[in-house]
Amino acid sequence: MHPFIETWLSLRAAPRIASGCLVIGVISVANAGLCLSLAANSEPAGLSRPEENARLKMRLQRLPSRHDLEVRLTRIMNSVPPASFQALSFCQRLGVSFVSWQPGEQSGGELVADAAWQAIPGLFGQLSQYALGVSHFSLAQAEGNLRLTLGLERIDAY
Repeated sequence: MHPFIETWLSLRAAPRIASGCLVIGVISVANAGLCLSLAANSEPAGLSRPEENARLKMRLQRLPSRHDLEVRLTRIMNSVPPASFQALSFCQRLGVSFVSWQPGEQSGGELVADAAWQAIPGLFGQLSQYALGVSHFSLAQAEGNLRLTLGLERIDAY
């Protein structure tokens, strides 16, 4: 054991309590000084609290409301026509093998493609670019890949 600790432990109780109180007091004064210095530095350098609050209030008033944002989004979505869907280029871009495409009478149609499992979830998200939704789909085993049959329909939002 360290000689200082042995000497301190060999003292009577009164000097040990007094020295312990002294150490605790020094640590408390140091902590109080640290807290005061941190509190003094927490105020913004250039603005007082009322000025800062007024500035923040002005910034909040200039932000658009949720209704304004929804109106803007609706205008943007209605002004951009969806891209025309071409089944062969769609399959090539996503790295799946095109098998067949049968356009529907109204809108949409049926797309058949062979794909690896990893490529299938991405197909569904990419169809939204063309304002197409999936009304039904099926998966079947086909020559080491999966044969995906998608029933597509035009989304009415456009």
